[in-house]
Amino acid sequence: MKLAWCFILCAGALQAQFGEFVLVTAGAAPAASEVAPLLGSVLTRLDLEERKITGVDEAVRQTLSAIVLRSGTPGKAASLFLRGAESDHALLLVDGVPVYNSYFGGGNFGDLLTEGLDRIEVVRGPYSALYGSEAVGGVVALFTGAAGGPGGRLDLAAGGEGLAHGDLQWRGGDLSLSAARHVESGRLDNDDWEQTQVQASWDGGPWGISLFARDGEQGIPFDGALVTPQRRTSSREATLSIPVETALGPGWSLKAVAAYTAGRFHFEDPGDSWGYTESDTDTGRAFARAVAQKTAAGWTFSAGAEGRHETVDDSSVFGTNLDGETVSGGAAFAEAVGTVGPAGVRAGVRWDTHSAFGSTINPKLGITFPAGPLRLHLQAGTAFRAPSVGELTFPHSGNPDLQPERSRSAEAGLTAGPLVLTVFRNDFDDLIEFDYATYRFQNAGEARVTGAEGRLAKQWGRTAVDLNLTWLDTESRATGDPLLRRPEWSGSWSLTLPLKSFLFSTQGIYVGQRWDVDPITFDRSENAPFYRQDLTVALEKAAWLSPWVKAENLFNSSYEEVLGYPALGRRLSAGITVRW
Repeated sequence: MKLAWCFILCAGALQAQFGEFVLVTAGAAPAASEVAPLLGSVLTRLDLEERKITGVDEAVRQTLSAIVLRSGTPGKAASLFLRGAESDHALLLVDGVPVYNSYFGGGNFGDLLTEGLDRIEVVRGPYSALYGSEAVGGVVALFTGAAGGPGGRLDLAAGGEGLAHGDLQWRGGDLSLSAARHVESGRLDNDDWEQTQVQASWDGGPWGISLFARDGEQGIPFDGALVTPQRRTSSREATLSIPVETALGPGWSLKAVAAYTAGRFHFEDPGDSWGYTESDTDTGRAFARAVAQKTAAGWTFSAGAEGRHETVDDSSVFGTNLDGETVSGGAAFAEAVGTVGPAGVRAGVRWDTHSAFGSTINPKLGITFPAGPLRLHLQAGTAFRAPSVGELTFPHSGNPDLQPERSRSAEAGLTAGPLVLTVFRNDFDDLIEFDYATYRFQNAGEARVTGAEGRLAKQWGRTAVDLNLTWLDTESRATGDPLLRRPEWSGSWSLTLPLKSFLFSTQGIYVGQRWDVDPITFDRSENAPFYRQDLTVALEKAAWLSPWVKAENLFNSSYEEVLGYPALGRRLSAGITVRW
């Protein structure tokens, strides 16, 4: 059994960032490879190794329409605005299990390491018809475990700003292990970050078991104009999952997974101007999902069910805020994939029930058809984000009457060889915002996002180029202003070039001018555009040993991804990779 298939509980074929392989995030049934470039982007283990990318946020920002903005140096909180959607509208999956903040929603991409990952997949568009809450702008799926036969790899690196990194990956038989340790001192006092990440999985044939755990700590050097030399946060999270796959009969299969995620977030500042402050948040989430699939007469039919139960405890120096507050939900979904004449059809619908707001139904329909050398694609669907435990029940500001945030999306795209072009429109209703008049969370926000995206990817042997460009036009319905932190123009490009015994890999990231909130005055302010260039050169003369050097922010650009938080300057690092 391919363990990664069981983890995610769906299968699909997608053209890779460079090349072809199986992508499992785009649907419950395989999608034709010629359609795949319209649906998502993929970074393989080889891509991550060649570019020496250690952070998931750095990897995701190199995919189409993925705007990642970080509050300062590496390791700090990073938000993803996928196709201009909210930062908590991108669902993060690790081995098919949802990972997010049960307390106040969303996921932090800033403290996840790429070590132990086999690949990263980013699909764009509404996916609540398959994955439920938070899959509004799309899904980011991380797959752990090492593919291929037995062997191992050791990476060691050091560089400026106190960078020290080491990771070990090994696969033998049915067992896969990975452990990584990453440390940085940052640019300022109390700007450090340290992270430990461990992955272990065992493939037992019809079933398996996987553990993904991380433990990190970081300093917070300032808050607006206030220097905070003792402010610290730390987080621990571990997910244990058990996937199962079995045949039910001719043409029938069943895939299922059960998982439990436990986490703790700690905050403290002994030097706070209001006196010593400290808080602890403990979360637990049980998750189960099963999908039955039948193939007949050229069609693949899938039907499944899902359930989850979340618990949150939160306390601070002022006392207990939440004491075992819970939310729970269940879902049933179905999908049909096949052809009607020359057109390919993918139709799905999902019904979700939630302990706080009742139920919601979200459909999705995609149609593709060839037109000479082109392939056209149409897709429409709805999606939602459920209110978090904190938004529902936090003392004084929580609102138990909150309804889910909702979206309606439509897109049209085409592929012409290596070129992909897509236009899209997203309308958001009932966005949850904090209302200072009532001092409670309310379903008060409405927004619109119109956009276009284009990608050109080509490969000649190991030489490969990938160009991505996104245009956004956003509007808050309440004020008419552009949405915060959404640039009109953004893009990325990468080039991999072998030359004799060397491999050159370079990537550029551009984020245009955007509106933000001034951290001191709290007024709307414009944040300047920035461009960042990275370059990696590796010596590949020996198959088992590869020394390398990397320059991050090669041109030493001075910028703030989030207003008020200086980003990393130029940094040089060097390392070695040993394989056996």
